[in-house]
Amino acid sequence: MSPIHPPWIYQSQSTIIAYAQMTTADKSLQSSAVRELLHLVLSRLGKQSVLSDDNFPYRLMVGSLAQEFVSFSHSADCVALIISPYPCGVDVEKRAITQAVAKRFFSHHENLYLQNYPADTQAIYRQILWQLKESWIKLNGGTLTQGMGVDFGQYLAHIHPQNDSIIPLHDGYMTYINPSLHLSAIFQMD
Repeated sequence: MSPIHPPWIYQSQSTIIAYAQMTTADKSLQSSAVRELLHLVLSRLGKQSVLSDDNFPYRLMVGSLAQEFVSFSHSADCVALIISPYPCGVDVEKRAITQAVAKRFFSHHENLYLQNYPADTQAIYRQILWQLKESWIKLNGGTLTQGMGVDFGQYLAHIHPQNDSIIPLHDGYMTYINPSLHLSAIFQMD
């Protein structure tokens, strides 16, 4: 029996983002569940790639050639991945990001921006900011401190807290945000 329910898949010209709920919230199965998600996505798309997870960033290989980058995430009973020809990062986060966490890890500018919204909208934006920072860490192979130091406050005005958003960032990067799935990803466009 598969450790995940049928996946949700988003596909652009060159980037694939996938998400699935696990059949159980057993944390010990998260790694196998995200790899099952990768297998299902590759099968559905007819790709013959093999995961190389010896070091970061992870790659999908065809023979001895690296073809694409892949990033994984899991939280509680959810798993997610992104596949792209360029370095990329994804984060799914089900745990609520508290105001105390925001004050500790978010920039002064981001925290000021959050104060412009009612408490329920602030909670959604805190979640999205955390996911963007985690995605940025995975994209760049950085540390928590480096990722949390990136200020995404300028992009909050373009995020729809109830709907999917695709937002241009800087230097050719894009972010895909899906608040209902608690998922954000950062990738480069062709």
